[in-house]
Amino acid sequence: MRRQTSSWTTPRVLTRDIEYDGGGAEHVRTDAGAVWGGDGHEHWHIERYVVYHLYALDESGEVTGPARTDHKVGFCIYDFERAHVDLGSDDPTYDRKGCGEEGSSHLVMGLSPGWADHYNWDLPGQSIEIDGLVDGDYRIFAVADEQSVFREETRTNNETRVDFTLSSDARGNRFALLGDIGPSPE
Repeated sequence: MRRQTSSWTTPRVLTRDIEYDGGGAEHVRTDAGAVWGGDGHEHWHIERYVVYHLYALDESGEVTGPARTDHKVGFCIYDFERAHVDLGSDDPTYDRKGCGEEGSSHLVMGLSPGWADHYNWDLPGQSIEIDGLVDGDYRIFAVADEQSVFREETRTNNETRVDFTLSSDARGNRFALLGDIGPSPE
């Protein structure tokens, strides 16, 4: 597969255009939803495209207990920056304008081969409540397309993780010391 875009027309049905390396394309309906990103982003998002889960780690480094999940409603997907210089076009195919405005009835989102869409840690909604968590070891997972609403060539690259140790000082300030990271979604 080469390029995948998402769009919809009233009544907000999300579809994908999938172009194949050998030529040809297919217009495919998905069960994905779209949600207005009125959290300072002011454009449409693919609902729950990536989900974050936080777990405690036991003494052997295995996840334990219930997960805490993020509050991010979704992601606008577009060619933000080059990821692989040997793959795809030097120029972006999909720009932020494709994420639309509130009254938009048609969106054109996607990632071109060789491009990435990075969400910085400080964008709204990318947080998990840690009130009540005791000092200790934790693992946070980022999982793309957790509900399997998109057809993919492989799902083996849809998850990554970061381990960290949460601690508090005498004043009650919280600190996180990063540990193992990986795998890198490629």
